[in-house]
Amino acid sequence: MKTSAGGEDTHLWGLINFRGPALLDDLKSRTYPTYSFFDLIYSELQILENQPPDIDPKSFANSIVFVGATGAGLFDVFESPFSNGKMPGINVHAAVADDLLSGRFMRPASTTVAAERLRTKEKEPPVIGGDTRYL
Repeated sequence: MKTSAGGEDTHLWGLINFRGPALLDDLKSRTYPTYSFFDLIYSELQILENQPPDIDPKSFANSIVFVGATGAGLFDVFESPFSNGKMPGINVHAAVADDLLSGRFMRPASTTVAAERLRTKEKEPPVIGGDTRYL
């Protein structure tokens, strides 16, 4: 964001507390529901023809909907703390909104936790996503 003083760009950074990977272990299910453009348009056509739609519009009630495109040539892929390592940008946006709305923020560990870690002289590196500096 631009500052009024010097016109310099400043950024606010925070850790994202991801609920899960872009694709779950079955490689079909997703952390956040995802619908293809074609399926949405087809469901609209079904409604217009008085047929029950494949995707019920009620599934979007009281929801925040992110619209985005994914594809190999779009280069909209980001590192994530999961084993497959990559996540489409639209999933990152959903994870940030999820954190903000649910209040699931990652924070530095309390001094008690940090002191206990030093006391036990833990030599083993923390598991990705399990770093005790952030709880």
